[in-house]
Amino acid sequence: MKTRPFSVLFFFLAYLISIGKSHAQVVTPITSDAFTVILDHFDGVTSAEKVGSVSYVPGLTGLNQAVDLSATGAYLIFRETTQLNATGTVEVWFKLKSYNQGLININWNKSYSYPGAGHVFHLRIDATGKVTLGGWPNGNFLSNSVVPLNEWTHLAVSWGDSSNIYINGKLDYTTKTIFTPSINTSSYVYLPYWGGGAGCFDELHISSNQRSQNVIASRMPTPIKIVQQKTRQDLTASSGLAKGSGGSSSFTVGQLLASNVSGKNGSVIQGIENPIEIWVVTGLEVKGISLDCVAYPNPALDFLQLKVAEPYAAKLRYQLFDLNGKLLIEGMIQGTQSTIGLSQLAPSYYFLKISDANKVLKIFKIRKK
Repeated sequence: MKTRPFSVLFFFLAYLISIGKSHAQVVTPITSDAFTVILDHFDGVTSAEKVGSVSYVPGLTGLNQAVDLSATGAYLIFRETTQLNATGTVEVWFKLKSYNQGLININWNKSYSYPGAGHVFHLRIDATGKVTLGGWPNGNFLSNSVVPLNEWTHLAVSWGDSSNIYINGKLDYTTKTIFTPSINTSSYVYLPYWGGGAGCFDELHISSNQRSQNVIASRMPTPIKIVQQKTRQDLTASSGLAKGSGGSSSFTVGQLLASNVSGKNGSVIQGIENPIEIWVVTGLEVKGISLDCVAYPNPALDFLQLKVAEPYAAKLRYQLFDLNGKLLIEGMIQGTQSTIGLSQLAPSYYFLKISDANKVLKIFKIRKK
């Protein structure tokens, strides 16, 4: 029989390259420290007073949910009790619907409509899409770059020995002109400006120190890096679907290997016809927990079986995301085994995140054929 080794090798290499190009980006939630004044993750709840129609939507991968303040008249009020006139940092993720929007206002007064006085801090997007930072008694700064619409954008402003605006982790504007907003120990933070219908927000963080450029850059998404990959070792000369009056059957000719390869971090059932493939990607290693994710049953159907080899002290949560970071499926892991159905999902790559509260424990990369 005449073989076609070059054709087989070509398709095998193309398959490996396609895996290497498929990736997602994960944002790590901010951790509170001694300088944190306000930190809200908006994971289905908020520490602020809610005004108007406030709801929650899937956020960036790694951040669970975000708060949706797109409705006119919807906003949040936070109480701030720290002196921030000398040094400070305000940062937030947002997804804007339109320009000429107020993002964050800090005011001496608590009011349910735009007050006539007390405005000591302004963070806005002007009509051209640039960031404006201002405050009382001094300070009026404008970014060089335009922020995009309908995309998650990270914005940070800091003041102290300089006044800075960061967009998506990069220093966009800096000046030695001192910004000293009169934010005293009895102020109110409005997100956004009294319900202007700005859009969605996540990870609001206000600090009493001037965060460094490296810290601001660390807020940006990082690509998930594969640390253990089980590649398919079987090569086939042909495969297809045989049909007849009595039914149909799939076949594979020349399959060299079909086996289950396991490791301490996960496993994959190899075989050209299996519709689900799984890899373990980066995540925090937690002592005392071992996750085993296998295709189930064998031959694999559209299910995943998630196993916790050693019961963990706290309840764990699983979340399935697509490559765009959209949350598709979520649930609690109770006990040692959970079955996740994928029959409703289209063939693609997905990411299964296992977390305890806001701490990511493991992330699995899944390919559904």
